[in-house]
Amino acid sequence: MGWTIAGVIVAGAIGLVSLALWAVTYFRANPKRRIEWKHTSRPVIGGDIPASDVEFKVQGIEVKNPHFNEFTMRSRSRADIGHASFDGGKPISVHVYGGAIAVSVFSGYLQLTDFTVHNPNASTFDYGPQLIRKGASTSFSFVSNGPAKVTVSRPLLNIDVEPMGSGISDKTLRIVTRWVPLVAGAALTLGVTVLVTEALNFRPGG
Repeated sequence: MGWTIAGVIVAGAIGLVSLALWAVTYFRANPKRRIEWKHTSRPVIGGDIPASDVEFKVQGIEVKNPHFNEFTMRSRSRADIGHASFDGGKPISVHVYGGAIAVSVFSGYLQLTDFTVHNPNASTFDYGPQLIRKGASTSFSFVSNGPAKVTVSRPLLNIDVEPMGSGISDKTLRIVTRWVPLVAGAALTLGVTVLVTEALNFRPGG
């Protein structure tokens, strides 16, 4: 009986630790409010073909070293982000260095409010104060002369605006949220089953 109780305690402990791990992982990966972004830049002319051997024009503009760029931003939150979260009404500004030609914007549920070309090598995409629903996203693509660089301002009050991948990855989150509850449930079920079985089979003085 002593070993049985010890086994139940161990199984229960495993279950509780597993559930605690699941809870910590989930809430760290899905904070109450958080904005994430990602930028990729890759050459249009690949392989062994030198860019200097190809004439590449976009909207009549010759681009010596064309790169295709994609930018994505999303709300990875468990709550909406309201207008009041924008400090002093400042927008989330995406600064692009390296030029932005042939821009295509896919707003989704996060609306672009302004686009400014400062000079041939610098542009800004602004996302002004608005209601950002949880899970809302936006993206845009463009061509640059050489690999573009992107920085994003952080005007939101007490809300992180960070590159994707700076927290727990989606793959890790899927593994933890799928398997840890199963392990915890199995451990708790086993412990309860053993305890009930022993209780039914227990005979005083036996």
